[in-house]
Formats: sequence, C-alpha cells, structure tokens
Amino acid sequence: MPDTQQQKAVENRSRLGTKDEALLREIRENYDTDSDQFGTIREEGSKDILYVANDPWPDSEKTARRGQEGSGERPMISDDQLNQYCNLVINEVRQHPREIKISPAGFGATAQLAELRENRIRAIQYKSDAQAAYITALENCVQRSYGFARVSLRYASETSFDQEICIRRIPNPDAVLMDPGCKELDCSDAEHCFLLDEISKTEFRRRWPKAEIVAFEGEVARNYPQWIKQKFIQIAEYWRVEKQPDELVQFDGGAAGLLTELKSKLEARGGRIENSMVIYPAIEGHPEIRAPYLNSRDTHTRKIWQYLTNGVEILEENEWVGKWIPIVPIWGKELFITEAGGSKRMLMSLIRNARDAQMAFNYARTCMMEAVGQVPRTNYLAIEGQFEGHEQEVAEANRVPRPYLYYKAVELPNGEKTAQPPTREPFDPPLQNLALAGETFQRDIQSAIGMYNSSVGKNDTNVKSGKAIQELDEQSDVGSFHFISNYNRFITAMGRIASDLISKVEVSERQVPIRMRDGKEKLVWINKPYTDEAGQKQHHDMTLGEYDVTIAVGPNEDSQREEASDYLETLTQELEGLPLDPSIKTALLALIIQLKQLGPIGDQMVKILQPPQGDPAQQQQQLQALQAQLTQLQTENAALHQDRAKRELEAQTKLQLKQMEIQAKGEADAASHTVQISEADKDRLVKLEVAEISTKSQDVNQRLQLFNDLLQQLHQQAHELGMAMQTHQHNMELGQQAAATQSAQQASDQVHQQAMAQNQPGD
Repeated sequence: MPDTQQQKAVENRSRLGTKDEALLREIRENYDTDSDQFGTIREEGSKDILYVANDPWPDSEKTARRGQEGSGERPMISDDQLNQYCNLVINEVRQHPREIKISPAGFGATAQLAELRENRIRAIQYKSDAQAAYITALENCVQRSYGFARVSLRYASETSFDQEICIRRIPNPDAVLMDPGCKELDCSDAEHCFLLDEISKTEFRRRWPKAEIVAFEGEVARNYPQWIKQKFIQIAEYWRVEKQPDELVQFDGGAAGLLTELKSKLEARGGRIENSMVIYPAIEGHPEIRAPYLNSRDTHTRKIWQYLTNGVEILEENEWVGKWIPIVPIWGKELFITEAGGSKRMLMSLIRNARDAQMAFNYARTCMMEAVGQVPRTNYLAIEGQFEGHEQEVAEANRVPRPYLYYKAVELPNGEKTAQPPTREPFDPPLQNLALAGETFQRDIQSAIGMYNSSVGKNDTNVKSGKAIQELDEQSDVGSFHFISNYNRFITAMGRIASDLISKVEVSERQVPIRMRDGKEKLVWINKPYTDEAGQKQHHDMTLGEYDVTIAVGPNEDSQREEASDYLETLTQELEGLPLDPSIKTALLALIIQLKQLGPIGDQMVKILQPPQGDPAQQQQQLQALQAQLTQLQTENAALHQDRAKRELEAQTKLQLKQMEIQAKGEADAASHTVQISEADKDRLVKLEVAEISTKSQDVNQRLQLFNDLLQQLHQQAHELGMAMQTHQHNMELGQQAAATQSAQQASDQVHQQAMAQNQPGD
C-alpha cells in the first residue's frame, strides 16, 4: 500500500468512534435487520417486475434455448397477459382521484378553518403534482406489492425563509426500508425508516466537503461493504423516532391534549398556562378566555429526527416538526407465513399468483411458434444418391418455387436399380390443441387475479346474457378491491401528515394559494386579520384546532359532466309543459351550455342568458336595505299626501278670503267714491293670487312625483332581486334533488354489489 493510502487508513481508523458511534451502530444494525426482513419481499417483487416488463423467462431456460454455437436458437415467446389487469386497477384510480377531506375535531377548530385547510391541501397537491406521486406508489404496489411516497418541506423561493409543504414521489420502492415491527397498514407506528440513494465518490466529496472521512479505501471499504462500494457510496436518510415524556391534560367536556403542544400553540398566539388554567388572549375585541383543565396524566411524545449517513459517519441531522415519519407505504395483500418457527410478513402483488399461468401460456405460444417453424423445413425421404448433382436445387425447394426437381435412379444394395421418386412426409402441427391449451392458461390467469374477460374489454364466449357479464364485472371489481382499500388508507395518511405540517409550518403572516373543488384558485392571508373582497372580516389562524382527515372519491370529470348534461337535458324536456317561470328555464339552458364546455363562445352564451349574479348573502342584505328604503319612502309619501291636502285646503280658503276682501274693498271704495276698481283689475288680482297658490301646490306635486318615481324604481329593483334569489334557490333545490337521486342510485348499486359479494362461494 502506498504511503498516502496508509496514512489515510490510519486517519480513518482514528476518526471512527469519535462521534455518534452508538447511533451509527444502531443504524447499521437496523439496516441489516430490515434488509433481511424485507429480503424475500424484495426478491418476489423483482420477479413480478420481470413479468410486468415482459421478460419472464428464467436465466437457466434462456441459456438452454440459446444452444451451442452454430446450433441455432429456439424461440422464447413472451405474450404479455398481465399488464392489462394492472392497468385496469391503476387507470381506474387515475379516472377517479381521491380528495382529502378535513373536518374539525376540537381545540378551537371550526368548519370554516377546516374548509380552508382542505382547500390549502388541495393547492399543495396541485403545485406538487401529488397525483403523480400517488399513482407511482399505486403502480409499484399493484405490480410488485409495495410502493411509497413522501411529504417534505422546501423554501418557498430562493429569497424566502418561509417553508412550504410538497408531496414527492419515490419511483424506486427498493430505496425504502420500513421498520418491520410496525403493525399499522400505513406504518404510522414505525420507529425508524431508511430512504437510500447511491452517489459517486466525487459527488460525495462535492456535497460534503467537510466530512470526516472522504477517502474510502482500505479498512473502511472492507468493514462496510454494504455502504462503501467500488464506484458508489450508499447514502441513507435515517428517520428515527425519539419518545419524550409529556403530560396529557383533560378539559371540561372530555377534550384532551398534550401539554407541550398546548403551550406551543398558546405561545404562538400570546397565551399562557398558569395554575392548571389555559389562558387564551383577547383577540379582536373578544375578552380573554380562561379554561381550566380538570385532569392530567403522564404520557410521552414522539419527536422525529432525520439523519443523513453513509454508514460510517453522521453527515447531517435535522429535527422534523411533524408527528409522523413523512414516508408512507402502500402495501399489497398482506400475509404472515410461518418460517423457521416464527412468523414472517409476505406481501402479494396483483399478479403474484398468476405468474405460473403466464409462464405456461408463454410455453404454449412458444410451442406453437416452434411447430409453425417446422412446417417449411420438412425433409425429403430419398435413397442416397438420388439428388446427386442437384443438391442446391433441393435445398432451396422450400424457399424458391421451381416447376420441377431432378432426381436419379440409383442402384440398391441387391444390385437392382430403382427410379422410385423421393417422398416428402407431411407435417401437421398441433396448433389447435396448443391454442386450446393457451385459452386454458388465460383462464387460469384470470382466476388467479380475480378479473375476467368482460372487465378488460373482451367478450367471454361462455357468457351470453348481459346480467352475467355485469356480474363478472362486479366480481372483477371486488377481486382487486383490497388494493383500492389500501390506496385509500395511503391517501388518508398522506393527508394527515400534510394537515399536521400546516399547523406547524405555516404559522407566520403570509399569503398562500388555496384551490377550491371547482378548480378555481385565489390567495388568502393566514394568521392575520384582514377584510376580504366582499367586505367581510377574516382571520385564518392555521395554528388553531385539531382536525380529522378522511377521503372522498372524486368522479371522473368528463363522465360527471356528460351525465349531468344528459340529466339536465332530460329534465328540461320534462319541464317543458309545466307553467314555470321563464327565468328558471333560462337558468337551466345556461347550465346545459356551461356543461357542454363550448369554450369562449359558450361562456358568452351563458352570460347573455344569465348575467353574473352576486353572492346570495349579499343579495339578501341588498333586498333588506331596499325594503327599508321602501318603508321609509312610503312613510314620507303618506306625509306628503297629507301635506298636499292641507295646502290645497289652505289655498282654497285663502283664495276665497282674498276674493271676499277684494269685493268688500271695491264696494267700500265705490261708496266713498275715492278709488274706482274695474272688473278687469279685480280679475287680474285674483289671477295673481291664484298663480301664487298654484306655484306652491306645483312644488308639492313635483316632490310627490319624484317620490313616486323613486318608489317605482325601488319596487322594480326589489322585484328583480327577489326573482334572482328565487331562481338561485330553485337551482339549489334542483341540484340537491339531482344529488339525492345520484346518492340513491349509488346506494342501490352498493346494496346490489354487497348482495352479489355475499352470494359468491367462499375461497
């Protein structure tokens, strides 16, 4: 060994054991144990993948069929029959993606916050392309019996300290080693987990230039061959659960929580705990809340750590903020078999029991190919010497059409000569028998998988009636439903981890995107009071409350839209003869056009038929305001009418008095012969008084006319708003009726499926 290598070996020996040696021993021991426990599962999964990759022939058979040099190769046909069944399960889930549902579970959680959290998770999934991670895990589960996906954190941008949640796929499931001691199907009780990767030695030195050991020759490579390889170094994310003592407190009403988590949430909101009393601070004018906890007991909490290691030293260590290891498995059918006096876990893929039938089918197809290949190579039976001088012509007879072949008369051993022509033995390959054998093996494949011809788009010649075909389809769905059930648990676990991280990562004041069920997105403020576009005060405290996670199966968007469109068209025809308000029919027509998805032209047609309407709650407020204005105007209108009648009476009275005054004054002047007033002057004076009174009355009339116009306008607005609300309510009722009809149909289908499942014979 050169001096430099000897020096590096000495340095490596001195560094080993200087740091984290106990943890490293634990990592190496757990790695060996996990590799042993999952060794058989991985081996069988690797065989499954060979069948999925249409390369099922064993190496020994390949060697035998290749033959010796110059002897030619025998065919090895691989006629895939398995991928169609795998794709049926996988694509069914693709067409009906699962939705994560959030519901409040106490500690200040509300339905509004639960809906916001659900919309937030939907946005996280969309940005992370989570469906790709989910489907990759399902594909691996169906094809090889196990698959994985993970939840991780990343910075929102290169210039931000805010972290965001993302869901990532794990394409190679053999990169994960899960704690074999976990009992839950989602492995939420796992104590440790490995996520493995292999990098070059050059890449290792680039990523960890400050590592204690960067030279991996000599003793290090010999002592840790599973970690230090010839060209690569195995790097592992080692996830480890550490249990820490804690205190569980219980409140009036039965609600309970961990004291450390409660303190953390209270401190984030400015609260505190004093003398068995939880104190919530005053928020937005609400007074301080004091909630005593009535009972407590000792318990423990789980703290998650992530270590990056090469098996020789700890390269990085990070504390994980979540409750669970963020790597979630999806298993195939789980069995426990007895081996060496103990139990051992076995995971079954969809195609595991169909491998032998697939191989038998391949043999049948190969024999057919060999039999067909023998047809043009049938030999001539001739006496030696009959083809002398014409050997080439005879050899090419099976490939080159010739009008005739020459042969010679030859002398037999007894001295006689014969001119009997050569004979050709006919060969009839048993193709029909081999085809029947292939059909038998195909049925064996279907029986092993639990799916039948009708479920993969083929007609079963032995099944004639539509009812029988439907029953086969239902049996196919039931036969693979355990994969769908495990997939649902897998999605639920992913949603539970994401919801837990939201409460611990998204705790600062910031804007985050949310995504509604209809696909619309918008930005909202979290952990900060604000006023939304509708003028409503909002405060989304993401650190508040506990939430339950479930899933819902989302229907295929195209099929759902087509079904809704067909139903609306039928409904419109049925309502054609009924005396309905035209606005209702217009609204239904606009909805049908919208479901047809005709593009921008369709959107314009919808706007023409049904102009955009405001929020129902806002419309209700507007209607109440209009009604208040109407009441006020009606009161003022009545007062104006009374004032008008009073003024008219006063005007008439004043006019009469003025006329009497003018008449009396004229008579007095005539008697005294001092002033002479003509009848024309009297008329002029009366008209002036009448004009003055009429002007005042006209002002009152103008005011009354203005009030009447305003009343009519407000009545019209109130009527239109009321009709809009009535139309909206009717549309909601129609939607509820349609949903109820669909739910009833689904319930009926489910009862029928359960009845069919109960009528099936036992395994």
